[in-house]
Amino acid sequence: MGGLGVGLFFALFFLCSCSNSEFEYSNNRCYFVFDNAQHNDPTLTSALIASSPGTFCRIFIKGNKRFGFESNRGLKSESVMNSEDALRTCILGVWDESGIIVGYGNLSFELYAYDAQCPNCYAETNMPRYALSMSDIGHATCKTCKRVYDMNNGGIVIDQGKGNDKKLIRYRVSYTDTGTRRVLTVNN
Repeated sequence: MGGLGVGLFFALFFLCSCSNSEFEYSNNRCYFVFDNAQHNDPTLTSALIASSPGTFCRIFIKGNKRFGFESNRGLKSESVMNSEDALRTCILGVWDESGIIVGYGNLSFELYAYDAQCPNCYAETNMPRYALSMSDIGHATCKTCKRVYDMNNGGIVIDQGKGNDKKLIRYRVSYTDTGTRRVLTVNN
């Protein structure tokens, strides 16, 4: 009976153990739902191919009723909001004009969604004016503080770190491709 009690104790211990997953995602407001079957945007599609990791796409609001898309591979495109898009709330992270970045990492093949703001500069000033630029190898760089983030590896700082650096602001993301619908959902 003693062995059974010890086994039961360890089973309960492992079932109740905590993870850091609740700290992976931001509390910043973000809400974006986009059905690419309706828009058929090639720039966004390039970042949502799981078998082609390392391609990332920045999504932002451009003008009054347009979505802008830019990839780290040099693709750029725009898509006019349709009636469904106009009815949905759209909050693209810290600032709609800089937007969010989505794509599959090439190390874990995980779909990531990041804010396009430098988290360290934003934390210091609380001003959303620190948009990141993307390189074709999956790095994001802040022109102000010069930190380089690895989007393929959870948004960690890989260059110009100053100690106690924040990772990229991360949001929950899912992508569902049923053939007739290709829905990207990003939220906090």
